[in-house]
Amino acid sequence: MPEERFLTVNGLRLHYLQWGEAGKRSLLLLHASGCHAHWWDGVAPRLAEDGLVIAPDLRGHGDSGRPEPPDYRFEAYVADLAALVAARHLEDVILVGHSMGGYVGLCYAATQPAALRALVVADMLCELDGEALARLHQASTRPQPVFATREEAVQRFRLQPPETVAPPQVLRALAEQAVCQTADGTWTFKFDRRALNHPPVRVWDVLPRVACPVLVVRGEHSPLMPAANAERLARALRHGALATVPGAYHNLMLDNPAAFVQVVQDFCRRWR
Repeated sequence: MPEERFLTVNGLRLHYLQWGEAGKRSLLLLHASGCHAHWWDGVAPRLAEDGLVIAPDLRGHGDSGRPEPPDYRFEAYVADLAALVAARHLEDVILVGHSMGGYVGLCYAATQPAALRALVVADMLCELDGEALARLHQASTRPQPVFATREEAVQRFRLQPPETVAPPQVLRALAEQAVCQTADGTWTFKFDRRALNHPPVRVWDVLPRVACPVLVVRGEHSPLMPAANAERLARALRHGALATVPGAYHNLMLDNPAAFVQVVQDFCRRWR
């Protein structure tokens, strides 16, 4: 089981999970939008065989605090990550980011090059604008859902996108970590819906400023990262490489954890 810790950064109480012991390398795992740090529970113990592994709940997610007024710019996520790295005195950091976490990782690599040894970008949407972004902005204005019981909240939990081959017990565990009880005794999701109101994503504009080695990993059946986009991303990077997790959809660390761990470990061991 991971060790649970809290740290105050940039005026927010940041929650994170920790596996392993400090060594020559620190691995930071960043979850996707709407997710939480326990997304990594099935792979982090094996990744910790080589050193310290830390998985934070991003601001507004999981058990981390919600900024008031809401600030979910990518620069804010990067600032929190930089503060965590500094507070824990982490060195030789390798960052693994899934989906939005991958984009945050690229932004971090572009602005904090001295702190990062290498980066893994896992199944990331390369562009988000237009109608898709407008739908997210509209969703961010809806009130938090309210449920009478914990079980009702857990039953309403869904992956986005929904395609997965993860076992039911894994999805159940994620759902249980995604809900919380409110002051009036009802239940809701921990995720702050206002975090859906973020700027457009166009990953190609960030790539020229990324100098560290980057592994691009996609799920074989991913609906969000077509093979052509993954190949283009790897080619555009100064030191890019590409890998595919067989049989996996977008949530590749849930769908095929053993293969995901293998490609990440092989890459990390080249740069430790």
